[in-house]
Amino acid sequence: MTKIITALVAACLAATCSNPAVSKAIGTGADGSTPIVVRTSESAVIVENHTGRALLNVRITITTETKPFIVVVPTIDIGATSEQPLTGFRSEDGTMLDPAAVHTTQVAITSRDTLAKRYEVTVPWKP
Repeated sequence: MTKIITALVAACLAATCSNPAVSKAIGTGADGSTPIVVRTSESAVIVENHTGRALLNVRITITTETKPFIVVVPTIDIGATSEQPLTGFRSEDGTMLDPAAVHTTQVAITSRDTLAKRYEVTVPWKP
């Protein structure tokens, strides 16, 4: 009898962990692709949300040879794209990013979704 109850409990747990909401929350993306897509251009950083949940407190950090420059986007909705102009990035001391004056090496994104799942993406700078 104990083996049957254990098997039923295990089956129920397995079924609850495989529903679509949990699959979307673990960051595989709604379509199985990359959950957060980051693109760069000569004038902006573009972030696409494919996580299946809204992203909150999206921190975009551009790393340069001297110091990091940061912008925080409060939210990026499901399937939405956020384009942040390079002139909107600031260092901790308030210095505005001047793309012509610095050598940019990478872009890092940190965020969480509405279920508190954390996301971290780092890509090399490719204008």
